[in-house]
Amino acid sequence: MQNSWGTGVHDNGYVYVSYFDWSFQNAIALDMQPADTYDYNFHYDGNAVPSDASLKVKSDFANVFTVPDDNYRHTVEAVGFTTWNESFTKYNVKVYRNVKSTPTTGKVAANFNVATDNAGNYTFNLSDYGVSPVHLNTGEKFAVVVRATSTGSLDKKRFYIGYETDDNYSWIRFDSTGKTKTSYFKKAGTKKWKNLYSSDRAGSFRIKALTTTESRISLAGAEVSLPKDEYAYTGKAIKPSPVVIVNGNELVKNEDYTLTYSNNKNPGTGTVTIKGIGLYKGEVSEMFMIGSITGFEFTEIGDTYLKMKWNKQAKMTGYKIYLDTEYGRELLKTNSKAKQVTYTAKNLEPDTEYRFVIVAYKKIKKKTYYGPENIAIVYTNPW
Repeated sequence: MQNSWGTGVHDNGYVYVSYFDWSFQNAIALDMQPADTYDYNFHYDGNAVPSDASLKVKSDFANVFTVPDDNYRHTVEAVGFTTWNESFTKYNVKVYRNVKSTPTTGKVAANFNVATDNAGNYTFNLSDYGVSPVHLNTGEKFAVVVRATSTGSLDKKRFYIGYETDDNYSWIRFDSTGKTKTSYFKKAGTKKWKNLYSSDRAGSFRIKALTTTESRISLAGAEVSLPKDEYAYTGKAIKPSPVVIVNGNELVKNEDYTLTYSNNKNPGTGTVTIKGIGLYKGEVSEMFMIGSITGFEFTEIGDTYLKMKWNKQAKMTGYKIYLDTEYGRELLKTNSKAKQVTYTAKNLEPDTEYRFVIVAYKKIKKKTYYGPENIAIVYTNPW
């Protein structure tokens, strides 16, 4: 057979094979999947250099990945790695979510055991092992952690895992695409993770996370409702839990969205912000009032006077009673104690419409905070 490298290689550019030769090299078999089985391949190994790392059984090796902000929700459907063990070897595989630094600083989202019979590149679909796919959030760090639990190789204490590194031959050069703090290993019996890129074998493990993707849905136009719109002042943060509905589906907190609150302690207007995660993106806000007056009523209506009362707001300082007129808003009285929950308006005109506004207030460190307005419109009796 003639090679493609010229006459300077082999026998004037030719190599001869006998019918009695079994093969050129060890046999290779491929079990292929359609290219569109998965939508995204998280990996760091970008070159083809055939390197391997030797670790003791029960050592861990891992890659940490970051979900891109690409307007898709990524769901881990499968993981893969390269092994150089040519005999039966068992592995434990874990997927960690919300990783803070090293691979196991997150929460385990998938945990299953696999086995290999030969050296090669393997892909393991989570559903084949009774494990649910792992949904991820935009910008989230997650890790795939693999441990060889036993091996049938001649050296039963070690296993060999594929990794990418730099290499340079006279006719070809391999450049590693690995980065610091992406690939880690932890030796058996130890607790400390080591950064592969900063060790004496700088590079990246051939570990992959394969995901499917769904277009993220905007929260714009979401139906948001709170248990109520007004709350009594308690001196503590008020955190109402909203119901969020998109396209007829009620969303799940911490799975579809997260909540943040602002101005939600002192009397006034508080805000809850709903931020989409996972399948949802964008954010919407809903306002609520703190320091509301409850139980307001007119207890007596005369022709030239009115009597009113409301429930005591125990944590408030007092109340202000206003009258809205064609000339503006007039302060009628300030009840400076929370227990002062009545007021009598006098010298009114008979058979006339009046608009009263009662507001509770709270003084905190020389600053005054006001609750929402309680507006009451009433007619005095005729003569």
